[in-house]
Amino acid sequence: MVKLSPSRISTAFKCSFLYYFKYIKKVPDESNSGAKKGTITHQILECLVRPNRRSMVEAIRKAKDPFIFPQIRRMVEIWARKLEIFEESEIKMIAKFILVALNLDFYHDGCKSLEAEYEFNVEGNGWRAGGFIDKTAIYEDGVKIVDYKTSKAQFTDEELEFNLQNYFYTYAAQTRFPDLPVTFEFQFLKFADNPIAKAPSISKQEMAGFLEWCGHISEHLDNFDLVKAYSNPAKKNKNYFLCGGEIGQLTKKGVQWYICPQKYPYIYFALEENGKFITSSRDKWRLEKMLKEGQVIVEKSHDGCPIWSHLWKPKDSSQAA
Repeated sequence: MVKLSPSRISTAFKCSFLYYFKYIKKVPDESNSGAKKGTITHQILECLVRPNRRSMVEAIRKAKDPFIFPQIRRMVEIWARKLEIFEESEIKMIAKFILVALNLDFYHDGCKSLEAEYEFNVEGNGWRAGGFIDKTAIYEDGVKIVDYKTSKAQFTDEELEFNLQNYFYTYAAQTRFPDLPVTFEFQFLKFADNPIAKAPSISKQEMAGFLEWCGHISEHLDNFDLVKAYSNPAKKNKNYFLCGGEIGQLTKKGVQWYICPQKYPYIYFALEENGKFITSSRDKWRLEKMLKEGQVIVEKSHDGCPIWSHLWKPKDSSQAA
């Protein structure tokens, strides 16, 4: 039985082939710079939320700069080097993200306890799910969940109305605190003037329907194969833009169009131990740095997305010549 998560289900909805490549074939899933900045921001905020760091947070708020503490900048730079973010502009953007979060009732004054990066595991009839909640504030009269976002855009009303994180995280909180109402808040750290988006409350009837729906989704994703990958490719649904352009296709600004990283064929490498997959990368040297005794690096081939194979495969033998 697959372990459901908001990101796993969202990937399947956006593009069944992307799901197939990522979760079944386990081809490299290397984050873009935006996701990397989000990872670093989360790491810093997780450290600063500790009660003994409150004086640091107050000083940062006053100075309007998290880098007044050299150790914070060093930590950001260490993570940036690890994730290969080299531009100073990206480092400065991370600092802005941190500052926005710290100015949003960061410690949730008045709460009984505050948890960062809480890992949850829940299950229902024919399904199981898990994930990490950025921040959980437990009050006498309720529970508040906070999720940080460093994305370029905020959610639309439609994206908030049925949000998988809201449903999964709310259910996880309800299983822990059945007698307390749960509220969910997204904090979009790129938008300092209006960062907060409150998710709609979920009724008992809506939650019951969602839990039943999870069973159907789990059944669909179990034993996912190439046949199922053809069920909902991005090229044939409203997420067509995820496929991106073609090699050499330039935007009006003269830069290469975005291209789905799984659109075209490529060679990659997988790190394995006793035949069990650990991770993969297009760059062999990345895995060589991780290699431990008993592990091996195996060269593999990604055949590209079959929906777009006409871009590199000849239509017949005469064209191949």
